Amino acid sequence: MRFRVQSKSIGRLAPFLALLVFAAYFGAGTASDGAKAADGPGSCTGDSACVGNTGTIGANSCNGINACYGNAGTIGDNSCNGRDSCYTNAGAIGDNSCTSDRACFNNGAGGGGAGTVGNSACNGVNACFGNGFFGAGEVGPGSCNGPNSCNGTGRDGNGTIGANSCNGVLTCYGNGD
Repeated sequence: MRFRVQSKSIGRLAPFLALLVFAAYFGAGTASDGAKAADGPGSCTGDSACVGNTGTIGANSCNGINACYGNAGTIGDNSCNGRDSCYTNAGAIGDNSCTSDRACFNNGAGGGGAGTVGNSACNGVNACFGNGFFGAGEVGPGSCNGPNSCNGTGRDGNGTIGANSCNGVLTCYGNGD
Protein backbone atom coordinates (compact mmCIF):
# COMPACT_ATOMS: atom_id res chain seq x y z
CA MET A 1 0.00 0.00 0.00
CA ARG A 2 1.36 3.39 -1.00
CA PHE A 3 0.46 6.69 0.54
CA ARG A 4 0.55 9.91 -1.36
CA VAL A 5 0.67 13.31 0.21
CA GLN A 6 -1.31 15.82 -1.69
CA SER A 7 0.00 19.36 -2.01
CA LYS A 8 -3.23 20.72 -0.50
CA SER A 9 -2.50 18.85 2.75
CA ILE A 10 0.97 20.32 3.05
CA GLY A 11 -0.41 23.81 2.47
CA ARG A 12 -2.83 23.38 5.36
CA LEU A 13 -0.13 22.08 7.69
CA ALA A 14 2.45 24.79 6.91
CA PRO A 15 1.22 27.34 9.51
CA PHE A 16 1.08 24.66 12.20
CA LEU A 17 4.57 23.40 11.36
CA ALA A 18 5.95 26.93 11.38
CA LEU A 19 4.46 27.53 14.84
CA LEU A 20 5.89 24.24 16.10
CA VAL A 21 9.38 25.12 14.88
CA PHE A 22 9.10 28.61 16.41
CA ALA A 23 8.01 27.19 19.78
CA ALA A 24 10.82 24.64 19.81
CA TYR A 25 13.43 27.25 18.95
CA PHE A 26 12.29 29.93 21.39
CA GLY A 27 11.08 27.65 24.17
CA ALA A 28 7.45 28.70 23.67
CA GLY A 29 8.24 31.93 25.51
CA THR A 30 8.82 30.30 28.89
CA ALA A 31 12.52 30.86 29.30
CA SER A 32 13.47 33.41 26.68
CA ASP A 33 13.87 36.08 29.35
CA GLY A 34 15.62 33.84 31.90
CA ALA A 35 12.56 32.71 33.84
CA LYS A 36 12.69 29.14 35.11
CA ALA A 37 9.80 26.77 35.67
CA ALA A 38 10.53 26.85 39.42
CA ASP A 39 10.06 30.62 39.63
CA GLY A 40 6.80 31.77 41.18
CA PRO A 41 3.69 32.46 39.13
CA GLY A 42 3.33 35.97 37.80
CA SER A 43 7.09 36.57 37.91
CA CYS A 44 9.76 37.62 35.44
CA THR A 45 7.73 39.82 33.11
CA GLY A 46 9.29 42.72 31.23
CA ASP A 47 12.21 43.03 28.86
CA SER A 48 15.21 41.08 30.17
CA ALA A 49 13.50 40.79 33.56
CA CYS A 50 15.27 37.58 34.57
CA VAL A 51 18.06 37.17 32.01
CA GLY A 52 20.97 35.33 33.64
CA ASN A 53 18.91 34.42 36.69
CA THR A 54 20.36 31.55 38.74
CA GLY A 55 18.55 32.32 42.00
CA THR A 56 15.09 31.54 43.34
CA ILE A 57 12.23 33.93 42.68
CA GLY A 58 8.90 34.00 44.54
CA ALA A 59 5.43 34.71 43.20
CA ASN A 60 4.65 38.05 41.53
CA SER A 61 8.27 39.18 41.69
CA CYS A 62 10.90 40.51 39.30
CA ASN A 63 8.53 42.38 37.03
CA GLY A 64 9.94 45.27 35.05
CA ILE A 65 12.73 45.98 32.60
CA ASN A 66 15.92 44.27 33.89
CA ALA A 67 14.16 43.77 37.25
CA CYS A 68 16.21 40.72 38.27
CA TYR A 69 18.81 40.70 35.52
CA GLY A 70 21.72 38.53 36.68
CA ASN A 71 20.02 37.59 39.96
CA ALA A 72 21.83 34.95 42.02
CA GLY A 73 20.00 35.40 45.32
CA THR A 74 16.70 34.34 46.83
CA ILE A 75 13.81 36.75 46.27
CA GLY A 76 10.54 36.51 48.19
CA ASP A 77 6.97 37.06 47.00
CA ASN A 78 5.84 40.44 45.61
CA SER A 79 9.38 41.80 45.52
CA CYS A 80 11.76 43.42 43.04
CA ASN A 81 9.08 45.02 40.90
CA GLY A 82 10.34 48.03 38.99
CA ARG A 83 12.97 48.90 36.41
CA ASP A 84 16.40 47.56 37.48
CA SER A 85 14.90 46.98 40.95
CA CYS A 86 17.12 44.01 41.85
CA TYR A 87 19.62 44.15 38.99
CA THR A 88 22.54 41.77 39.71
CA ASN A 89 21.17 40.92 43.16
CA ALA A 90 23.26 38.36 45.05
CA GLY A 91 21.67 38.58 48.49
CA ALA A 92 18.48 37.42 50.17
CA ILE A 93 15.43 39.67 49.74
CA GLY A 94 12.26 39.13 51.77
CA ASP A 95 8.60 39.42 50.78
CA ASN A 96 7.12 42.77 49.66
CA SER A 97 10.53 44.41 49.32
CA CYS A 98 12.51 46.39 46.75
CA THR A 99 9.46 47.58 44.85
CA SER A 100 10.55 50.59 42.85
CA ASP A 101 13.08 51.55 40.21
CA ARG A 102 16.63 50.59 41.28
CA ALA A 103 15.38 49.93 44.83
CA CYS A 104 17.92 47.14 45.47
CA PHE A 105 20.20 47.61 42.46
CA ASN A 106 23.49 45.68 42.96
CA ASN A 107 22.34 44.31 46.34
CA GLY A 108 25.22 42.17 47.66
CA ALA A 109 26.77 42.05 44.20
CA GLY A 110 30.25 43.43 44.90
CA GLY A 111 31.72 40.10 45.89
CA GLY A 112 32.38 40.97 49.52
CA GLY A 113 28.96 41.77 50.85
CA ALA A 114 25.95 39.99 52.20
CA GLY A 115 23.21 42.36 51.07
CA THR A 116 20.32 41.06 53.17
CA VAL A 117 16.93 42.80 52.93
CA GLY A 118 14.08 41.91 55.30
CA ASN A 119 10.34 41.78 54.59
CA SER A 120 8.58 45.01 53.56
CA ALA A 121 11.86 46.90 53.24
CA CYS A 122 13.68 49.06 50.68
CA ASN A 123 10.60 50.32 48.88
CA GLY A 124 11.32 53.53 47.02
CA VAL A 125 13.46 54.74 44.13
CA ASN A 126 17.11 53.90 44.93
CA ALA A 127 16.04 53.01 48.49
CA CYS A 128 18.80 50.42 49.06
CA PHE A 129 20.86 50.98 45.92
CA GLY A 130 24.24 49.24 46.40
CA ASN A 131 23.31 47.68 49.75
CA GLY A 132 26.12 45.36 50.89
CA PHE A 133 28.15 45.95 47.74
CA PHE A 134 31.56 45.61 49.41
CA GLY A 135 30.55 45.41 53.06
CA ALA A 136 27.83 43.58 54.94
CA GLY A 137 24.71 45.66 54.38
CA GLU A 138 21.78 44.30 56.36
CA VAL A 139 18.37 45.96 56.27
CA GLY A 140 15.78 44.84 58.82
CA PRO A 141 12.07 44.31 58.13
CA GLY A 142 9.97 47.41 57.58
CA SER A 143 13.01 49.63 57.04
CA CYS A 144 14.45 51.95 54.39
CA ASN A 145 11.15 52.80 52.75
CA GLY A 146 11.49 56.04 50.84
CA PRO A 147 13.54 57.44 47.97
CA ASN A 148 17.30 57.08 48.64
CA SER A 149 16.50 56.24 52.27
CA CYS A 150 19.38 53.77 52.68
CA ASN A 151 21.24 54.23 49.40
CA GLY A 152 24.76 52.84 49.89
CA THR A 153 24.21 51.03 53.20
CA GLY A 154 27.30 48.87 53.73
CA ARG A 155 28.76 49.97 50.40
CA ASP A 156 32.33 50.22 51.72
CA GLY A 157 31.93 49.16 55.34
CA ASN A 158 29.40 47.29 57.42
CA GLY A 159 26.03 48.99 57.58
CA THR A 160 23.22 47.46 59.60
CA ILE A 161 19.73 48.95 59.73
CA GLY A 162 17.39 47.54 62.37
CA ALA A 163 13.68 46.84 62.08
CA ASN A 164 11.29 49.69 61.21
CA SER A 165 14.08 52.24 60.81
CA CYS A 166 15.26 54.85 58.32
CA ASN A 167 11.91 55.41 56.62
CA GLY A 168 11.77 58.61 54.62
CA VAL A 169 13.81 60.51 52.04
CA LEU A 170 17.62 60.26 52.54
CA THR A 171 17.18 59.20 56.18
CA CYS A 172 20.17 56.83 56.40
CA TYR A 173 21.88 57.60 53.12
CA GLY A 174 25.41 56.14 53.02
CA ASN A 175 25.18 54.33 56.37
CA GLY A 176 28.31 52.21 56.85
CA ASP A 177 30.48 53.93 54.23
